Amino acid sequence: MHLFLVIIISLVATLENILPSIMGFQQTPANAVFLGTVHHPNDYFYYLSQFTQGATRWLTTTNLYTSEITPDTFVGWSNVLTGHLFWLLSIPAIPAYQISIAIWTFLLCLSAYKLALLILKDKHKALLSLVLFVLYHAFPIFRDNHWTYADYWNNFSVPRVRFGGVPHQLLLNTLSVFTLSLLLQKKRLLMALSAFLLASLQPVLWLLVTASCGIVSLIKRRSIFPTLILMLSGLPAAIYLNKIFSTLPFSQLKIWEASQQVPLQITGFFLAMGPIFIIALLSLYIFLSKRTYERLIIFIFALLSLTFLMSPIPQMLHLTNIRFMSTLTILCISCIATEGLYAIQRRFPRILFFALTLFLTTLLLPNHMQTLLLATEFNPANAYEYLSKDDVKFLTSLTTIGNPSDTFLVLWPYNSIIPALTGQRSYNGHPLLTIHPSEKDVNAQAYFDQTMTSAQQKEFLINNTIRYIIAYSWQTNLKQISYLEPVKETDYLIVYKVELYP
Repeated sequence: MHLFLVIIISLVATLENILPSIMGFQQTPANAVFLGTVHHPNDYFYYLSQFTQGATRWLTTTNLYTSEITPDTFVGWSNVLTGHLFWLLSIPAIPAYQISIAIWTFLLCLSAYKLALLILKDKHKALLSLVLFVLYHAFPIFRDNHWTYADYWNNFSVPRVRFGGVPHQLLLNTLSVFTLSLLLQKKRLLMALSAFLLASLQPVLWLLVTASCGIVSLIKRRSIFPTLILMLSGLPAAIYLNKIFSTLPFSQLKIWEASQQVPLQITGFFLAMGPIFIIALLSLYIFLSKRTYERLIIFIFALLSLTFLMSPIPQMLHLTNIRFMSTLTILCISCIATEGLYAIQRRFPRILFFALTLFLTTLLLPNHMQTLLLATEFNPANAYEYLSKDDVKFLTSLTTIGNPSDTFLVLWPYNSIIPALTGQRSYNGHPLLTIHPSEKDVNAQAYFDQTMTSAQQKEFLINNTIRYIIAYSWQTNLKQISYLEPVKETDYLIVYKVELYP
């Protein structure tokens, strides 16, 4: 019965997390295709392009959002690997992306229960921790003449951030929980592997886990050997990522992140952290009355996470302070709050415990509904979300055109979509993954608007090795250019081959 409840709660959390995808597919107009866009379009199509590359790759990826041929990297390895495994099952990239969200959400919840059980040593407490972990949300507030919830950018108190629609983020969250569980179970070899994988996806989270282990080892006067294993296992991956992100285009992501500091005032912070956080604060004394290794680990981890979040240190390190918050932090807070709720149950009549539980549920469930309403607002006219079946068929057919190194000049917004659906290279697209994006956006628009001279047009195409152009089929100005040979055309889109190369 207990295991059945764990599975049911995990399935409910999974259903909530994939509901935007389900609604997106359900709301698809006739003769249209839902592209699966359940978070920021540019990021989604970049991650989806890695799934698409899985048709021909196992682990390495190439950046398809700039005309420059950059070296293959392991950035996004988990997306490529997942895409490849689904490709072996003949499942295309878009459904593979959505299915993997469901799989990782479910496994994250099971891993959360396992870690809670290792910490609290009681299956009933572990079950309540899982419930709080799933239920966790910010305080409701009244703003702009309606009820909503307190929030800040990338607030992990909100389920769409804590779980969300990004497979590799769900994977790294699961790995963080899994790494800590393996540490507590003293499964050193598996812990080393998990730490390596975690560092390859999120080095800051790996460092926080490692630092927590080291600090508690000193406090409890235990061997630092597990800390050394964690450090040495993840260090190669962290060094590799640091080297890669010092080169274009990934260095642009580092510069952007350094500017994303979220100033948090105390009142706004507490409102955004929600009522379960308040319960956890009030429960700290009870929780730490038993200073076991396991309890100290999650207390120190949560303390480090929140301290860095509220301090100027991340800015000094050129990282966003949000980088130091995580799904694991919310799980740690949920475990601490559980101990306080159980203390109430022991010392006071059961009716008070159930009244408090009912109050929490009543306070937080509407926030979940509000989050889902915001996440399921799809627009049939938005090309980032829906395309006609003919256009999708046309675009996916481009996988057979040209060579993998060929660059396509694609009009907006299809320049973001083409790499995700076809695996073809776009001249420009994602603003942080296109090298010199502002210059390229201006040049691309100038070419399509025909504000360049004929000589400038040819020079532009040759200098950027552009071999194909995708435009609207009604753009007659392009049809009059002698070196553009129509290859395929629909009522809406057309692809030209550039006949300027030997």
